[in-house]
Amino acid sequence: MHFANNLYFLALTGVIVATGSYVHSRWRFREFALRFELDRNRKALEESNQKLLELDQIKSRFFANISHELRTPLTLLLAPLEKLLHQFNRSLDQDTRELLVTMHSNGMRLLKTHQ
Repeated sequence: MHFANNLYFLALTGVIVATGSYVHSRWRFREFALRFELDRNRKALEESNQKLLELDQIKSRFFANISHELRTPLTLLLAPLEKLLHQFNRSLDQDTRELLVTMHSNGMRLLKTHQ
């Protein structure tokens, strides 16, 4: 009878240890798989972030170039307008003077928004 009880105890202990070992190994494998997936996602995120930074730099250079290309002709137009307004202010009729002032103020507003 003691032999049967001991054998039953050993068999039950063996089943419990085997089951616990199996469950533990599955948990460890799942943890490994999740860490692997996390590392892969982190690398993908870093690559995506790097691409976004590069695109942001390209966008900034593009808008800086566009801004420069708009400022140059505006500056070249505003200087003669100012000269016309200051030199011929008294000899200009009211409509022409208002038109030149409007052109100058709109040009200055455009120049200030692109700086």
